[in-house]
Amino acid sequence: RGMNITVPLKSEAWALAPTPGPRAAATGVANTLWFDAGGGIMVDNTDGVGLGPWKIIRASPLQV
Repeated sequence: RGMNITVPLKSEAWALAPTPGPRAAATGVANTLWFDAGGGIMVDNTDGVGLGPWKIIRASPLQV
């Protein structure tokens, strides 16, 4: 169970978790929130996860 968080609530989502995930800790915002097995709130930022492959595709020459 969890949810995706959008602007303007990313900073607030980050503050909900006692220990943000590594990407959330690096950026200071979270866009993904879920509950661990004990019901604790977990957050991370997955914005860059999708951006990486897109940058590789865009940087590749277009094959016609």
